[in-house]
Amino acid sequence: MSIQPLDFQVNIAQQTEVGRSQQAAQQAPIDSKHHADEKATQEAKTQQTKVQAANQPESEKVEAEGRGSTGYTPGKRKKEENKEEEEVKDLPKDPTKGKFIDVVK
Repeated sequence: MSIQPLDFQVNIAQQTEVGRSQQAAQQAPIDSKHHADEKATQEAKTQQTKVQAANQPESEKVEAEGRGSTGYTPGKRKKEENKEEEEVKDLPKDPTKGKFIDVVK
């Protein structure tokens, strides 16, 4: 049985595909282990932050949460009213301006 040139060309193309599949099969356990290591590291970090948050005194938790809140601030309403009054004062002085509406067809 002799090997023809066409058979040889087909065999070479198949060899590269077989080589890729073998490499993927050899690399699969390594990749899965690497992925499992990354996942375990991430879980450990989240667990550590949970533990640190649980160990934090309650007064620090409340203080940290209260800083960024948009709760009541004294004088806020007065500032808003002052802004509205300033806007009203900025209206044009001419009595004819701002009262008539032009309707165009």
